[in-house]
Amino acid sequence: MVNLNMKKIILFLIVAFLSTINIYSQITKDYAVPLNAITNTLEPSITLYWTASSANSFSIYRKLKNENTWTILGAAIPASVRSYKDTNVLLNTIYEYKVVKNAIGYNAYGYISSGINIDIIDDRGIMILVVDSIVSTMSGVINNYIKTLEGDAWTIKKLIVGRYEAVSSVKSKIVNLYLEDPTRTKTLFLLGHIPVPYSGNFTSPPDGHSDHIVAWPTDAYYGDMDAIWDDVSVNNTTGADPRNHNIPGDGKFDYSYPPTEIELEIGRVDFSNLNYFTPITEFVLYQRYLEKNMKYRNSGYSVRNKAIIDDNFGTLSGEAFASSGWKSFAPIINDTNIETADLRASCDTSSFLFSYGCGPGSYENCGGVGSSSDLAGDSLRTVFNMLFGSYFGDWDSPNNLMRSMIAQGATLTTCWSGRPHWYLHHMGMGDHIGYDQKIVQNNTSLYHTNIFGNGIQIALLGDPSLRAQIVAPPKNIRATYTKPTITIQWDTIANEDIIGYIIYKKNTSNNYERITNILSNTNIYEYRCVNKVGIEEFMVKSVKLEETASGTFYNTSIGKSDTAFVNILDSIITNINVTVNTINGNVTLYFTSSIEANTYNWTLGDGTILNDSLINHTYSQSGNYNIKLIISDGCITDTIYQNLNLVIDNIISNNKEDIVVYPNPSNELININNDKIKLIEILDLNGNKLIVSNNSTTDISNLSAGVYFINIYLYDGVIVQKKLFKY
Repeated sequence: MVNLNMKKIILFLIVAFLSTINIYSQITKDYAVPLNAITNTLEPSITLYWTASSANSFSIYRKLKNENTWTILGAAIPASVRSYKDTNVLLNTIYEYKVVKNAIGYNAYGYISSGINIDIIDDRGIMILVVDSIVSTMSGVINNYIKTLEGDAWTIKKLIVGRYEAVSSVKSKIVNLYLEDPTRTKTLFLLGHIPVPYSGNFTSPPDGHSDHIVAWPTDAYYGDMDAIWDDVSVNNTTGADPRNHNIPGDGKFDYSYPPTEIELEIGRVDFSNLNYFTPITEFVLYQRYLEKNMKYRNSGYSVRNKAIIDDNFGTLSGEAFASSGWKSFAPIINDTNIETADLRASCDTSSFLFSYGCGPGSYENCGGVGSSSDLAGDSLRTVFNMLFGSYFGDWDSPNNLMRSMIAQGATLTTCWSGRPHWYLHHMGMGDHIGYDQKIVQNNTSLYHTNIFGNGIQIALLGDPSLRAQIVAPPKNIRATYTKPTITIQWDTIANEDIIGYIIYKKNTSNNYERITNILSNTNIYEYRCVNKVGIEEFMVKSVKLEETASGTFYNTSIGKSDTAFVNILDSIITNINVTVNTINGNVTLYFTSSIEANTYNWTLGDGTILNDSLINHTYSQSGNYNIKLIISDGCITDTIYQNLNLVIDNIISNNKEDIVVYPNPSNELININNDKIKLIEILDLNGNKLIVSNNSTTDISNLSAGVYFINIYLYDGVIVQKKLFKY
């Protein structure tokens, strides 16, 4: 009987032979159409460019980002043409393009997501963070990680589960959280040794090995929110590893392909059973992963916008596994920034944003790339990785190569790309890698898959919320309250690519809401509308107009926050002051207030509405008038009411001849020749009352020399006004 090692040697020789045959026809890159785009804001337009080997023609297709069908754009393009200009585009709209190279005996594919000045994303949705009960004890770093994700516009719902719970129990808890808000819940991140679902009825498994059949680890189960996964029909125990056996009722499901499309993006970080990292414990590996994750997001890594492809398979009868690297990386960083070299050696001395490695494999080894024991000691200065080879796609094995890949260095994600091909081109327009994971998992025909598309073996190892373009965040955020204003200040970024900053405020639902547009040329913002006592939290983000090989979009940094304590609110203390002239019905209205109002709305009770701070209004008749004033300083509003009972005096002409004031002029006493006098008032020329008397004889000796008015009130309601001269 041939042992397992001999089988690997035979496989390696077969692969080498097949690669030799193909080297004289095509190379792996020939099976890709590496795309990039240049956008024009003024036209607007999107121009696609590509590199490709000999072809008969090229066909161009387009769809909107969320559409599920392609529309061909005109007739096939001649083989000599390497560009296409689309002028039928709108700003702030994401389009997706497919370019098919029609060659002799095969087709090659390229995909790109593109748009012009796509708006800032203020809400990326809800992530369900599932943490195993042991890992959850490192609450400090997990809380910092959650705070970091909130700064990237995620809402986090944390779920703690046991390592030995039934997968059905874990799934039920995930579904319950999902159903709280199905529209916004997007992503599932499994952190720790979360119970591993298995599913499958592979008799010819994705890596082609007859000893590796039937059931593989299947996180797609956790991402499917509405299907029933059966465990009743598959009965096969012929695989070499009991993990892959599948019998009815054993908790492993019957499906080699999910029964329906998955609803959630999924990523997993699981460092259990990685013995080559000893004496570093599993617990420390999780802590290091979250710390490097946060360091990357906060622009703490200096990562070159480069990619490396280490291809040890070649075209392999047209499967061309590494072509998924060419197709994925080019729209993000441009194919001129893709190198072909030894992955581990290159990443030991230089940094690469993306990397791809493939070769004959085992659970712990990728021929031509390295082994799990190698990775345990490497620096691995690459962030997003793809691998392909036999066995290690079954990632729940001890010392698994793919799980070892993200346990070391700067690497944050990896996936088994080749059967099927993965596509990461949406990351060129700022999408997170989980967005593409879900597309790959659900893909049956929208994108070229190779074989085993949509299979249960598809898995992303790493944080699904990670993005490729990082913006440096502002530093030293300070929020201070001095009644009535909270002042937010920050240290600006010494980077000419930063176009400004935006401010967010945490609302009553504990989510951040944007409260400003982009603020340019400033590092201070005053928030005036403080409406509650207590802690108010604000967050500041840097903004950059990102230009990638795909297009342009407004990109934001991780938000940095601070709180201000509001101990007392500003308030309005307002009084209406009224001055009334009853002779002509003129009323003067003004107010005193503790705030500086900027809007005034007077309703005067007779149908008149005025908007000045000082009001002079003449009423046409006596009456009871309800006056209302609404004032505001733009934040605080107050409404004040004032009742006015107005009696307008009935003054008749001073020529009423039967009433005489004498002597006039006078120096001491004056007399009035009428026995029906109720009251007399002597006023100066400004209307100030100087003497009030109910006698027909009045002493005016204390008045200064001058001219005065006398108002004579009679019992019949008549008022007579006369002039008085004092000498």
